[in-house]
Amino acid sequence: MAKFQLPEEGSQNTKEFKVIPTGTHVARCISFVDIGTHEFEYQGETKSPRKVRISFETPLETAVFNADVGEQPFMVSTELTLSFHEKSNLFKLLSGWLGLTEENKKDFDPEKDLLGKDCMITVQHETSKKGNKFAKIMSVSPLMKGTKCPEQVNESTYFFMGYNGHSSEFDDDVFAKLPKFIQEKIMESPEYECAKAFSKAKEVKTSEQRDQETQDEIDKDKEDLAKTVAEIF
Repeated sequence: MAKFQLPEEGSQNTKEFKVIPTGTHVARCISFVDIGTHEFEYQGETKSPRKVRISFETPLETAVFNADVGEQPFMVSTELTLSFHEKSNLFKLLSGWLGLTEENKKDFDPEKDLLGKDCMITVQHETSKKGNKFAKIMSVSPLMKGTKCPEQVNESTYFFMGYNGHSSEFDDDVFAKLPKFIQEKIMESPEYECAKAFSKAKEVKTSEQRDQETQDEIDKDKEDLAKTVAEIF
């Protein structure tokens, strides 16, 4: 499995920004990234959804993003509200693709049950407010009968900052490998601050535990020495 980091749907280091062709493509899910809660205005109302970014590589649809690397799959991503309610877009995507149901959703683990799974994705081109063309995922479905997805090219990425008020240990190594624009978006979220604070507190606690263990060992050595001296004399 390759170790390089694939540019997001194109290369930021070249003047040409390549976008995957419209249509349906064989794909594999390779990334599930928690980007946290972000406020936005919609029809005069302020909304604050928790979002995740799910990314797919297309091993049969490739391009040269970096001349030194050669052909690489496109990567196409979608951002969805982190909700497993039956009416949420995330639940609809997972139920149509992986068979998620109301009964089995409580056991669903994105890292184990999502990453590495093959599928078909249908994309179309849209234009951003800045005038840039991008690929939007319209649907994700199981592979068609008789269709095979080649082996995974890029490493899987799983990044999660905790849920329902419980923070996870912040994985600095995974965070450091994320594209800069995703890092910046994550850093704007309250979950980022909470997760970093949780990890820092855990580090302090671990350090205090080590200090206490060291002191306990010193006290034990003193007791053993005192016993030995007493036995000698």
